[in-house]
Amino acid sequence: MNLDAAYEKYRNVQIRGYIIRKRTETHNERSKKRAFPASESHTHLALECSRSRVVFQMLGIDVVRVRQIDDLFIHGKSMVAQNKVAAWEVVIVAILWNIWLARNRKVFDGQIISVPRVVRQCSETLNLCSMKTDWNTHFP
Repeated sequence: MNLDAAYEKYRNVQIRGYIIRKRTETHNERSKKRAFPASESHTHLALECSRSRVVFQMLGIDVVRVRQIDDLFIHGKSMVAQNKVAAWEVVIVAILWNIWLARNRKVFDGQIISVPRVVRQCSETLNLCSMKTDWNTHFP
């Protein structure tokens, strides 16, 4: 094998390696774009977003020290009586549900739901839950 042929093989390997790297980088970039950016993560939506924090604040729940969604449930267990923990979980789920619905209205319908309206919807959701459930039976 002469020097030119060896160099040609070496160049082909380099070029193929470059092409594979570029394809992989392009694929990774496409994957990153499809994934939610940090500002759209579930943690941001529930806890870090200033609008969500105001919703919790207006409902009398302090989430300043809460870093993860699970902490909301743990935080509540230390705040409420043992027999009210299940009710606390329903309240948190209702709040998160309405924050999520407001975000979907913004993203999919272009409607911005005001914070007071989200708070009102949280109350309405809890009222509906109380009508459908005998709270004294399920949450003594």
